[in-house]
Amino acid sequence: MSEKVYCYVPAVCIDDESQLTAHVRSKLRLALNQGLKPIPIPANTRDVAINIDSELLKEVRFLAKNSGGLATGRVIGGLLYALHWSKRMADDVLDASEQTAAPLSPNAKGLKPGQRRVIEEAAPLLLNGKVVFSECGTGTGKARMISHLASFVLDARDQHRLPRRPYCERDWAAHSTLPEGIKKHLERVQEAHEQRLQALVDAYSPSSTTTSFFEKTAAVVACAPTIENVAHLVREWLAVRRHLDPQGVRRVGVRLGRAQFIDPALLELQLEESDPEMKGFPRVRKWLYSGMPAGATRASKAFLQLQPGLAGLMIDLAELARQDSAAGNLELDVAACALTSEVADADESAEHYTLHKGNAGSGLDLIFTTLAAVAMDNMMLGFEKSGGLLPPNIGALIIDEAHEFEPTQANLAAHTLSLSNLRAALKRLEGHRSHRQIEHASARLQVLRSALEQMPDQQILPPRQGEPTAAQWNVALGEMATLIEALEPICKKPRRTKRQPSAVELGPAQRKAMDLVERYLAVLKDVTSVKDWASRGVLSLSPIRHYVNLTFGPSTVARHLAARWHVTPCAMHLSGSLYHISSTGPNARFAAASVSALDRMAQTGSFMPSWLTSSPTLFLPGAERLHTLMPPPRDSATPTAMRYWLENVGAAIALAAKDAAGGTLVLMTGYERLNLLAQVIRDLHPELAGDRLVVQSPGTGVSSCADEFTRKSREGLRPIWLATGGAWTGLDLTDADKPADKDLLLTDLVIPGTPFGLDQNTTQMDRLRRMGFVAEIMVAQRKLRQGLGRLIRREGVQNRRIWMLDARILNPTTAHRFGDLRLVLQQYLKTERF
Repeated sequence: MSEKVYCYVPAVCIDDESQLTAHVRSKLRLALNQGLKPIPIPANTRDVAINIDSELLKEVRFLAKNSGGLATGRVIGGLLYALHWSKRMADDVLDASEQTAAPLSPNAKGLKPGQRRVIEEAAPLLLNGKVVFSECGTGTGKARMISHLASFVLDARDQHRLPRRPYCERDWAAHSTLPEGIKKHLERVQEAHEQRLQALVDAYSPSSTTTSFFEKTAAVVACAPTIENVAHLVREWLAVRRHLDPQGVRRVGVRLGRAQFIDPALLELQLEESDPEMKGFPRVRKWLYSGMPAGATRASKAFLQLQPGLAGLMIDLAELARQDSAAGNLELDVAACALTSEVADADESAEHYTLHKGNAGSGLDLIFTTLAAVAMDNMMLGFEKSGGLLPPNIGALIIDEAHEFEPTQANLAAHTLSLSNLRAALKRLEGHRSHRQIEHASARLQVLRSALEQMPDQQILPPRQGEPTAAQWNVALGEMATLIEALEPICKKPRRTKRQPSAVELGPAQRKAMDLVERYLAVLKDVTSVKDWASRGVLSLSPIRHYVNLTFGPSTVARHLAARWHVTPCAMHLSGSLYHISSTGPNARFAAASVSALDRMAQTGSFMPSWLTSSPTLFLPGAERLHTLMPPPRDSATPTAMRYWLENVGAAIALAAKDAAGGTLVLMTGYERLNLLAQVIRDLHPELAGDRLVVQSPGTGVSSCADEFTRKSREGLRPIWLATGGAWTGLDLTDADKPADKDLLLTDLVIPGTPFGLDQNTTQMDRLRRMGFVAEIMVAQRKLRQGLGRLIRREGVQNRRIWMLDARILNPTTAHRFGDLRLVLQQYLKTERF
C-alpha cells in the first residue's frame, strides 16, 4: 500500500526527474536506515506529489511527531537533504557520477546552530550557480559565516566543483527577457572578460586554456560597505583560519581603492596652510615623515596582518588628525589629501598605493574589499583595455550589508550638484580669478537657485510633459546654459601679468575649489545636452533653508549589475534587512530585482533569533501624544512647525535619558533637523546639553562620534548622541570588554522620524515614478530595520529600550498606508506607552 504525499524535495537531491518517485523512495529508506535526522531545507523548495509506501510513512510520521510536529512532507525533504550532506552514504547506492564526486560539506567548526543552518542551506545553492539571498539579524555573526562560505567555495574550486561562468552555460545575449541594450552590453562584457582572462593565462600559465586556468585560480571576493566593515571581515577570517585553513595554503589579501590612500605632497601642503607656525599636528607629522605606516587604527592593524608594509591609508591620517585637532584646536582638511588619479598613475609619491595594487592583484584566493570597489569594477567590465580594480577570475562574490549594494552602484554612476557648495567654491576663488567673472557667475547662480526653488522638493527630473513644473524646469535649463557661459572663463587658466602675477597661483584650498567648479561645470553641460537621458535626476530642497541639491544619473544600473552576474559563477548576499516583510511574510524578490538577479535568485530562511525582539522594550507614544509627535511634511515644514515638533521630540529624549541605564542614540534623518534638535535640547534641557551631549556633524563623522560616545560612557556620563547618515547602518556600539548583561554602552534608541527619503539616488527616484509610494515604503522599511538593529548586537543584553516617536506610522487612521512599517514594530514582544 502507498499514499500520495506532497514532499518538499531540494533540487540537489534529485538525480533524474523521470525516476523521481523511485529516487525519493530509495534515498528516504537509506536515510532512515542510517538513523539520520531531518535538517532544515532551503527556502523556496518546491513540493512534489510522491507515492510513499505505508511502512516508510509510518517511520516518517513518528519522526515528525518527535521533531516538533513538522509536516510529513518537510520531514521527508529534511531527511533527503541530510542524506545529501552525509559522508556515510553507502557506495553500493551511489551512481557513477556520485562515486567520483563525494558530497562536499562546509566546515562547520566553531559555528552556532543558526549559522550552520544558513550555510547548509546556501552551500548547495552556490554550487548550483545561484545568486543567494540570506537575511541574518544583527549580532548573528554574518562575518563569521562569510569566512566559512568563502572557505567552502574555495574547497569546491579545488575539487573542480565550482559552477561554470554563466555565459558558458547559455547564450545570455539571446535571452529573450533581457532588453536589447543589456544584451549588447553583455556581449561586450563577455568579450572583454575573455580577453582579460587570456592576458592572465599568458602572464601566469601560458600552457593552460582560459577554462582550466579559471577553474584552478578562481578567487572569492568578500566585500562590505565601509573600511571598518571590511576590517571586521578580516578579523573574523583571522579568528577562524586555523579551522578553515590549517595548512596555511590560502593566499588572502585586501584590495583598497585609490580614494583610501593619501598623497604625501598634498598632506604637506595642508599642514603648511592649516599650521603655518609648524607647532601643531605632532602625531600627523611624525607619521608622515616615518613613511606613513598602517596601524594607527584598529581597522588598519587588521589589514596589516594580511598585507605587511601597507602604508598611506586615509583612515590612519583621519584618526591621527582627530587626535591632534582635539589637543591643539587646529583643523586639517583630510579629504583634500586624497590621492588623485593623475598622481596615482604617474607620481613617485604614490609608491605606497602602487605597491598595494601589486600585492592585491591576481594570485590571491580570497580578497577582502569594499562595495565601492566592486561597483566600480562592475562599470569597468565592458572595457577591453581596462585592467579593472579586481582580477577577472572571480569564482564567487560574497556581499555583507548587501542592502547597500545597489545604492552604492547607483551613487557611483550618478553626479551631484549642490548650488551652495558651488557658491562657496566661487567665493574661495576670489582674489585668484577676475572679480568681475566671480561676481557675474555668482549672480547667475543666484538666478538659477531662484528658478529651482519654485519647484517642489523631491521633484523627479525632467518633469513629465504636461506637469505644472515642466515649464519651470525649461526656465531652469535656460539659466543653466547662462551659468555655463559664466563659469567657463573662470575655469580657463589666466595668463600671468605684471599687474596680476598671482592670479594663476592657487593654494590647496583654491585648487580644491577649482576642481569642484570644473566638475560641476561638466555636470551642467551634460544636463543641458540634447541627449534624452542626460537630465534624469531628482531635485532636493532642505526643509528650512531650502538649499538646492540636484542629483543626475541613470534611471537604472541594471547593465552594470547584470554584467557582474554574467561573469560570476555564484554569489551570496547577506544583511540584517535584506527581505521585505509584508502580510505574506518575508521575501527577497525586491532585493533580487534591485540588483538584477531575479533569474538566478535563491533564498534561504531568515535567521532572526528570538532574543532580537524579545530583549528590548518598545515604547510608543500614547494616544494623547500622537498629534505632538507628527513630523511636519517637507513641503510645509515652516520654522514654527519644525520647532514645535522638535520641542516634543526633545521632551521624549529627556524622558528616555532621565533613567536610561546607559547611553542613548538618537537617529535623525538629516543634519539640518539634527542641528535644530541640538539647539532645542540646549535651550530647554540644559541638564542634557553639557558633557553628555554628542552632536554629529559632516566634519566629525560616525567613527569620531562613536569614539567620543564610548569615552563619555566609560567616564560614567551616560552620553546622548544625536546621529544621522552612516549611524543608521553598520554602527556597532558594543562594549566587548564586558559580558552581555553588564554591557551598558548603548541602552536606549530613539527614532523621532521614520527614514523616508534618505535614498536620493536616481534609480530609487525611477522606482518611485513607476511604482509610486510603495517603492518608498520598501526602502524605508529596510532603513528602519537597520536603525532598530543598532540596539541589540548580542544575546543576553539587559535594560534595552526603543523609543519609536513617529506618530505617522502609529496613527490608526493611517494603518493602511504604513502597514508594512507597522509589521516591523509588531515583532517586538514587550511594548509600553508613554
